[in-house]
Amino acid sequence: MFWSAATAVAALNAASRSSRQLRLPQSKAATAVAALQKAAFLLSTAAMKKALFALLLVLLALPLEAQIRWGVRGGVYVDGETSAAIGAEMVLPFGSHFVFNPNAEISENAMTANADLHYDFNVGSGTAFWVGAGFAEIIPKLGDLDVGVNLFAGAGARSNRWYPYVQVKRTIPSDYESFSSIVVGVRF
Repeated sequence: MFWSAATAVAALNAASRSSRQLRLPQSKAATAVAALQKAAFLLSTAAMKKALFALLLVLLALPLEAQIRWGVRGGVYVDGETSAAIGAEMVLPFGSHFVFNPNAEISENAMTANADLHYDFNVGSGTAFWVGAGFAEIIPKLGDLDVGVNLFAGAGARSNRWYPYVQVKRTIPSDYESFSSIVVGVRF
C-alpha cells in the first residue's frame, strides 16, 4: 500500500529532526527533506487527480473538427467477484492511428472513470484491432477512492454507421486488487 501524503510528510519531518540530532549540515538536510516532501506531494492521490483533470482538459481542447464518435458498452468485471458492468465512451482520433478514449463504467462493486489512449492497427475493410493503456480513477462501493493504470486490447469492425467491438481490459489500482473486464460495445 502507498502512504498518504500526510503520512509521508510526517515521516520526512521526523527524518529532518533526526538529521539535526546527527549534526548533519542543516542546508543539505533541509534540501533533502524539501526534495522528498515535493516527491511525496507529486505521488499523492490529490496531485494525481489534478494531473488527470488537467490532461483531460488539454485533450478535450483538441481541434473541434476532429471526428468525435460516441459509444456504449456492457460486460463483466472478473477476478474476485464477477459483476455486470455498463459504460459510455467518447472516441477522439488524432494522428493517423492514435485514439483518445475517455470512458466511464459502473458495476455493482465500483465505478471507474478512465482516460485511455490506444493505437489502432487497421487490417482492411473497416476492421481494426487495438492495444492501449491509460489512467483509471476507481470509486469502490466500499473503501477509498483509488487511482490506477489500465492495459487493454480490443477488436472491431465497421458496419455502416455502427462500429461493434469487443475489448479486454486489466485495471491495476494502487491500493486494491487488480481486476479485469470483458466488454462488448458499439460506437456510432
